[in-house]
Amino acid sequence: MMEEIANRVSTNTKYPDFLCYYFRNRPSFRSVLDKGESQAKEFLSRHDTAWRCRDDYIGFRLEVEAWVRAEFIRKGGQPKRVHPIYLSLGIEKILEKDPSYTGKLILPLHIFTRTQLSLTYLDSMHTAEGRRPIVFMKDNIVEMIDRHGSGYNEVQVWDDAPLSTIREQYLSSGKLDYR
Repeated sequence: MMEEIANRVSTNTKYPDFLCYYFRNRPSFRSVLDKGESQAKEFLSRHDTAWRCRDDYIGFRLEVEAWVRAEFIRKGGQPKRVHPIYLSLGIEKILEKDPSYTGKLILPLHIFTRTQLSLTYLDSMHTAEGRRPIVFMKDNIVEMIDRHGSGYNEVQVWDDAPLSTIREQYLSSGKLDYR
């Protein structure tokens, strides 16, 4: 099935026109922070060890997300979510090798509008102390890649509408149709 979907998107690896959503067990399209800080900490302590490298991970994540959201709005974005859903622009080599991810969905970029998603070069959480991530809009993908390269480019989706449709379709049929 993934090959069928992948055939519908460009094979241009420099400027991908698709997003990847990596998931464990089944796609949820939810943020770990959707249910609040205490439940996020509980969930992360059971499922993810990477966050433990910072004692203040949740606070730092909230700060970074607020910054990215404010920049997204300043550049014309219209977020419907407080916390974004994270995807990658194109294939993410590190996540491809991570055995904790049991699947991925390949989503064509064209199903999202300019006002529904933002992008950052690298992971928005991997910013140096005192530095903020640079936020790009959908129509700045070529500029972002030309400026920074085509390594990991994080995508923040700020609207549940396109993701809800995709999730329902995938869970009910195991297939996706973008016609």
